[in-house]
Order: sequence, then structure tokens, then C-alpha cells
Amino acid sequence: MPINHQLFKGILFLTGILMILGYVLSLHSRLDEPVFLEHVYDLNLVSSPQGEDRLEMDVLYITNVEDRRTVKEVSLPGYPEIYIQALQPEDGYENSSGQYYGRYVVRRIRMELPPFEELGQLSGEQISELDIHLSDDSVMRADIGLLSFYEQVNDQQPLRYYGGFYISREADSHYRAEESLTLGELTFSGPKAVEEQVGVSVEERPAAEARGLTLGEGDIFSTKKKLEEPSEILDAYRQLRISPELMLETAEGEQVFRLYGIDHAPSNFTFFGLYRYIRERKEG
Repeated sequence: MPINHQLFKGILFLTGILMILGYVLSLHSRLDEPVFLEHVYDLNLVSSPQGEDRLEMDVLYITNVEDRRTVKEVSLPGYPEIYIQALQPEDGYENSSGQYYGRYVVRRIRMELPPFEELGQLSGEQISELDIHLSDDSVMRADIGLLSFYEQVNDQQPLRYYGGFYISREADSHYRAEESLTLGELTFSGPKAVEEQVGVSVEERPAAEARGLTLGEGDIFSTKKKLEEPSEILDAYRQLRISPELMLETAEGEQVFRLYGIDHAPSNFTFFGLYRYIRERKEG
């Protein structure tokens, strides 16, 4: 009996310690306001990937499980005249209340921008913040990463997309030269971390080594974009929709051409992964 009594006391003691640790973790992990994931999106104001006349994009954020507020509207700082429709969709994988991970929930905002002809003023602009209008009538300015807007009419370029595929973190694309040209420098409009995360090769060689490659009219060349396995939590959860810029030297001078990019929307979240991400996102 004394042994059973001591065992019972030990179990109670350990249970008490675990409850205290859980309470401390709960307090420490609580968010003062939602934290948005980093989104790096290159957005063409002339055509959408679906061939529609307007842009749609998803933005994800992390908040406390007890936060019942929803998003009513999203606006671009400095562009109050641009109305963005904001929806929190329901589908087979998640509902408008989001996906739950312990103390946190990850929610999605589906944003639909006005028709392209109303967005010309955004061409060449880069936006890193959005104003989020919530159902309790509060407004928060959120760091959402980097949205880079550009205009490219794909059927009026010296390179024409010829085909390709995307499989398991790799994207192959093939292009046909519509005239004689020389390949120049390849750059990214997003942060350096994205360039390090996405490896690009041209004609089976690193992009830097392909600089100076000359193509004749009708020549076909290929590019491969590969997402490296992330070693940091910020890279692991980064949302990507990127189209690298390739400088071309043509008979009419230099011209920037946006390659078909790579979309990556990781969702392999865990509570401790989100906890680490929030800390590093705030520190960054």
C-alpha cells in the first residue's frame, strides 16, 4: 500500500507539473494579433494563369483558436480606390474557420482584384503590406511578404512558351525564339532568400553560365526550376508564385522577359512549426 500511495502522489505531482507547463506555454504562445505568412508573388496584370480577366490570389494567416473574427475586406495602402473582394472559402479540406493546430488556427483569404484595365497604375509596383478589415470593425496593417506587379503580353514576346510540366518541386518549361536573340542575366524580383530557395538552370547548365547564349529564329531552349529542400522554417512555410526575369538582347535592344514560374503553397503545418515560424517571422 505505501508503494501504491507514493506512486499515486508521484503521478499527481507529474500531472501538476505538466498542467503548469501547459498553462505557461499557452500564455507564451498566445498572439496579440494575427501573423501573416510570407507570400512572394509575381503578378501579371495582363493575363492570369487561368486565362481570366482578373487576378485571384490566396493569403494565409495564423491566429489564436478563440479568434472568431473574419475578414470583411482587404485594401492596398496608398490605393484606396482599388476594391478587393475578400472571401474565406469553404472546401473539402478546410472551412472558413480554418485548420487547427493546437493553440493556433491557419486561415485563408481568397482575394479577387478588379479587372486588369483598372489596375494599370500598379504596373512596376511592389507592395509588402495590406490593410485587413475585420468583422469587429478593426483594421490591421499586415506584413504579407512581397507582391510584385508587372505587365507582359505573352503572345507579343521574342520568346514564346512551347510547353512544359511541373512535378515534385520541379518545373520544366520550353520556349521558341521568335527572332534572333541573346540570353542575358536572370534575376528575381523577390528577396535574396527566394533566389537561394529556387534553383534555375538553362539548357542543363546554371543560369549564370547560360548568359550570352545566342538563339536563332525557331530555336527551342528549355529552363528548369527546382525548389531546394528547406532547412529553415521561414523557407518551409513561404508561399511562392514567382516568375524570374530573363534579360534578352534583341535587334530592338534589351528587353525583360518573365519566364513561366513556379507556384508553391506549402501546408504541412504543425503547432511547434507554427510557434517557431511566428517567433522567427517577428524577429525578421
